[in-house]
Amino acid sequence: MFGPIRKEKLDVLVKSLEKSSLVSEVVNVSEVVENLIEDIVYKMVLSRSKYDQFDLKRLVQEVMTLVGSFNLADYVPWLGAFDLQV
Repeated sequence: MFGPIRKEKLDVLVKSLEKSSLVSEVVNVSEVVENLIEDIVYKMVLSRSKYDQFDLKRLVQEVMTLVGSFNLADYVPWLGAFDLQV
């Protein structure tokens, strides 16, 4: 089902690597593969590119920071049964 998306993104990656090799440019393969995986996941999950006006990575980091910094169960003890930060 997601094969065409993966093929499209891999084709773009291969062309990019080919252009870099023609000009003898150094490529950080780890970064390139990370960006490829991120692009594929964005396209599969959100049906859009990561460069649209929605920064999922930043949003997840912000949510994780907020979840870790405030615990409502500390102030309302009966919510302790629903506490996700145990």
